[in-house]
Amino acid sequence: MLDSWFASTAYRRLEVTLVLVLCPDWSMQMTRIMRVLLLAVLAANAETPKKLSGFFGFPWNTTRVAIEKRMDDIHRKFPQCALKIPEFDSSNLIYERVEFGGRISDNVLFTFFQNRLCLGSVRFSEKESDDIVVTFGKLRESLAEKYGEPDTEDVFSAGWVFRDSSNIYLRLGTNDNSVDITYTEQTTFGRLLRETERKSKVDF
Repeated sequence: MLDSWFASTAYRRLEVTLVLVLCPDWSMQMTRIMRVLLLAVLAANAETPKKLSGFFGFPWNTTRVAIEKRMDDIHRKFPQCALKIPEFDSSNLIYERVEFGGRISDNVLFTFFQNRLCLGSVRFSEKESDDIVVTFGKLRESLAEKYGEPDTEDVFSAGWVFRDSSNIYLRLGTNDNSVDITYTEQTTFGRLLRETERKSKVDF
């Protein structure tokens, strides 16, 4: 079911929307933001008592300024961590070498709509393919311990759907030996998608 949905026309249309505005430079963040759209379908078919209040200790709708301040505080205490990547658009903040779940990540992404947090994503990578499979398994286990077994799962991914319109998507990238964990508040993120699509139509 998942593979057929990825191939659907609706998904392609939303994928183009995200490329146009969220990732206009076709950056490395493009794929992991697009993949989270899968969970919009999962949310429509799942019922769960779980709730997800935010990402990385920040509640959903936290302002961009508040997140920048907190991340700057982390960088001052640990200069080798939380290195801010220069902005490539107004909807995102990216930081390198951020500790997440007891591991140092490659980078952490915060996405905003009207300067309010609606999506967060963290990436880990390994040099060897065997090592990234192990990392994927350990992250999946950690998420399951905290949130219960996934609502959907295959060899390369797992998804958790929450009744407060939030979700988590864990994905193994075999081409670049990476693992992404994406947290989304679907209501606000949906507004971002609609606004993105509206702006893209103005160009024609």
